[in-house]
Amino acid sequence: MTLDALIIITISCWGIWGIFDKLALQNASHRDVLLMLFLFFVPQVPLVWLVVHAWTPAWYPAKEVLFWTGLAATAYTLAMVAYLSAMSKTEASYVLGITASYPLVLQLLAVALLGESLVINRLLGAALIGAGVFAIGASTGHRPMQLSSRERVEMIICVIVATLCWGVYGIFDKKALSYTGPIQVYFTQCLWDVAYLFVVAGIFRRQGQRIDLSSRRAWRYSGLSALMLMIGAWTYLSALSQSTASYVVVITGCYPLLMYVFALLFLKENFNRVRFSGIALVVAGGILVQLTKSM
Repeated sequence: MTLDALIIITISCWGIWGIFDKLALQNASHRDVLLMLFLFFVPQVPLVWLVVHAWTPAWYPAKEVLFWTGLAATAYTLAMVAYLSAMSKTEASYVLGITASYPLVLQLLAVALLGESLVINRLLGAALIGAGVFAIGASTGHRPMQLSSRERVEMIICVIVATLCWGVYGIFDKKALSYTGPIQVYFTQCLWDVAYLFVVAGIFRRQGQRIDLSSRRAWRYSGLSALMLMIGAWTYLSALSQSTASYVVVITGCYPLLMYVFALLFLKENFNRVRFSGIALVVAGGILVQLTKSM
């Protein structure tokens, strides 16, 4: 499959994934939905292993693959915990807007850690995408909840942690792909995600959080969300194995644009001029990054 096709599928899957998450959250708490999403990794382990074994019968995860995918899983889990914690202190749209700058973090890290070239147009494209998503997220017309000085500091720290973790996530994936193929990396990530399921559930239980996994509608939409994430992860890793991390991560960072279009169509959200300006910035950034594909 061509690189362009892989990127289109990734953006499409990640764009609709958020809609299913929103529908699931209408029927369960964010903690319940998070655990449901992690639980869907459990049946994937034997299924993906069958595919891996059919394609490469003698393959087993090397220590380098375990190490880098473990770091990726740790970064992803920390990002999700920090992201949800920040959303509990202020409006989700503000958190989304700020953390959307993670491609800029990856741009700099890819140069420092992967030895990739610093492409100015790609950096500008990432900045436009980040600014566009920030405009979309900040266009609710509502002010953040009133926070104490301590709560504000905690919220800022959580946002910074989420942004940095999502930025380094792509770096760790790229490093893992230097040792094996995309499907093998995905299988190893599933193993780590199942392990983190028990870690997250244990933390919730220790905090005395009430967990309710009885909502059938939440399971249905979480399952559809997990399916989109799975397909998107496969195509994303395949694209990452064919091109630089700075290109793939930034161009797939356009998915909030499609997510907003789906929100207008399926969730009947009201059109907003500021969000329209944000969409224009995302499109401009995506076009600018696309022009750097051969660099």
